[in-house]
Formats: sequence, C-alpha cells, structure tokens
Amino acid sequence: MPCEFIVLEMSQGGEVTGTLIDRRPLLDGKQAVTTPIPVTISGMEVLTSVSVRTLGNPARFTWIMATHEVMLPLGSDHLEFATPDQVPDSSFSDPAPWPPAK
Repeated sequence: MPCEFIVLEMSQGGEVTGTLIDRRPLLDGKQAVTTPIPVTISGMEVLTSVSVRTLGNPARFTWIMATHEVMLPLGSDHLEFATPDQVPDSSFSDPAPWPPAK
C-alpha cells in the first residue's frame, strides 16, 4: 500500500467505527499506529474526519479516496471486495492535491 495514512470505517451490520492507521512508524521498523476517529451517520451520508494536526500539520498533501466493500474476515487467503465509488480523477498514480489546485 503506497500511502502513509489509511482511514477505515467498518461495520459488521451494527455500529460503524472509524480508525486512522498511521503507517509512518514502519519507516523506522516500528509498528503502525492506530487511532479511533469519529464517524457520523446522517441519513445516507457517512462522515469521517481527521484533524490535520493528527497528520503532522502539513501545508499540503496528496490523497485518494475510494469506497471498498470488504467481505470479512480480514486476513483470509481469498479476500473479496468491491469498489462501488471513488473520487473522480484520483488514483495511486495520479493523487488529488490538498488544498485543491486553483
């Protein structure tokens, strides 16, 4: 996975929980750090936010966003998932800038 942070929203049919995975410690041979993050559901909208302070206050960064439906359990040899949605014009080879380009 070519990224420093991963934001997850997970549910097994009940409560939705959010997790931020900070992969930067892996560069020093340490374990990734996971932090719970808030998830708010309003009708058909699911909102998750991460404080820029948590990311180290970068002036800018690049990002991609995709929705993956993953069949549990994770870690199986036959991981099945579908990608029903992703941010337009964004991919690992061409991530979107933040703040957006003007």
